[in-house]
Amino acid sequence: LQLTTQGELASAGLSLTFNIGAGPTFMYAALGDSFSSGEGNPPFDANSGSCDRSSASYVEQVKVNGNADPPSAFVACSGAVINDVAGQALSAISPSTGLVTLTIGGNDVGFAPIATDCAVDTDCLSTLQALAPSGIDVADYNIRAIYPSLVNTYEALRSAPVYVLGYPQIVPALTSDEASCVLPYTQAQLDFIRARTVELDHYIADAAEQAGVHYVDTSTAFDGHEACTGTSWVNTIAVGSRGSLHPNQLGHETLAQALNNAIGQGLPDPAGQTPADAPANPGPPVNLKENLSLPTILWTTVQHNTPIQEGIHLAGWLDGAIVHFVLHSTTPADLGTATADANGVVDTTLTIPADTPAGQHLITAQGVGADGNTIF
Repeated sequence: LQLTTQGELASAGLSLTFNIGAGPTFMYAALGDSFSSGEGNPPFDANSGSCDRSSASYVEQVKVNGNADPPSAFVACSGAVINDVAGQALSAISPSTGLVTLTIGGNDVGFAPIATDCAVDTDCLSTLQALAPSGIDVADYNIRAIYPSLVNTYEALRSAPVYVLGYPQIVPALTSDEASCVLPYTQAQLDFIRARTVELDHYIADAAEQAGVHYVDTSTAFDGHEACTGTSWVNTIAVGSRGSLHPNQLGHETLAQALNNAIGQGLPDPAGQTPADAPANPGPPVNLKENLSLPTILWTTVQHNTPIQEGIHLAGWLDGAIVHFVLHSTTPADLGTATADANGVVDTTLTIPADTPAGQHLITAQGVGADGNTIF
């Protein structure tokens, strides 16, 4: 994708210096995935549909030359993958565009399916190891696999100064750091999620260097404020919320500050060069949504060691679908089944066993969805 003559000149190795924000026709294009759209941080633009573009996203807090400059083209979309960026650029970038920002790559790696699977499977790391075709875990494999696409995508955007943000750490370093809530992850799982976040950020930075665009390091931006810490800048896991483990208002303010600091340096676009540790392309990434049995997650809170009744209302099932419920505690407990009505809705009451320890516990639901596919 070549957008302008300037982009062609840049790819030819000529030195171009942009005056960000100059002139009355300055435009700002905000591209990318849910971390840029503001998923989990309402209010959302009603016209953005499932993209969930928030007026409180960091992109709405960008300052150019000290002045507030919300995006003139805000097309970031929850769930976006690398292949979606070209379409976003076509609709958002024009010859008047003076700034492009984005986050991308997390969905291609499969961080959301990994976080969901590990929430209910204490042996998920073995599963992820088995899914990789080359003997490494599948997240590591996918991170390496998307590197060429990241480079090509960043290069194609260079008709204007491009600022690529990395991903902050969203889970704490230690289970003992969890103060305001409890995450459903073991220490080994926390270590894994954090290590793969570091690795993804590393290759995003390398891809930006090779493409000749700016990289904004956010890897330590949330230190001490990850999910469930005392003052968290990240949403915890919530029932039916796509905003789980996404930055909240304080998180987006922090991302905005990191981006504004980078823009404020007023640097020209970097010259593209291949990093010494750029990975070889192992092949296409593994689609984890198709390879993991991802559950529909609910929560229940047990305060006393007595049986409790948990009311359940879930929509989106096939008419007549049998939905199976399992409580994930010290050992999984079968909570029985319920049948979806003609509208695809399950209304039922589950009995939580009396010997369930006090605290928060996950409940998963599995059945056939309205589209005929199995929902786990």
